Amino acid sequence: MKSISHPKSLTVLLLQNLGVLAIAVGCVTSPPAVEYTLARTARESAQEAEAPRYAPSLWHEADEAFRRGEESFRKEDFSVASAYFEKSRRFAERAENSAKLQRDKSGSDVP
Repeated sequence: MKSISHPKSLTVLLLQNLGVLAIAVGCVTSPPAVEYTLARTARESAQEAEAPRYAPSLWHEADEAFRRGEESFRKEDFSVASAYFEKSRRFAERAENSAKLQRDKSGSDVP
């Protein structure tokens, strides 16, 4: 009768999974340059759409998350910084869209 468990195979599989986990953790702890750039660009677009005026609560959320991301980045807490930058990007995009809608409704873009 064949044995169901293969200790060598299990060991190899475990080592492979640990290797993948180490790579994933390494990625999270590297500086979130892409997330920072996307958040900064989204904030700039929201500001150009006058989000602080037309969507102040969404703008505030985006701005606060960005500031916390920068603070975490300076402390080299890159996984936390990445999460804050992602949150900032999402809120900035929402703020931009909301500001554009509010401007359209109010007729502020009409020359």
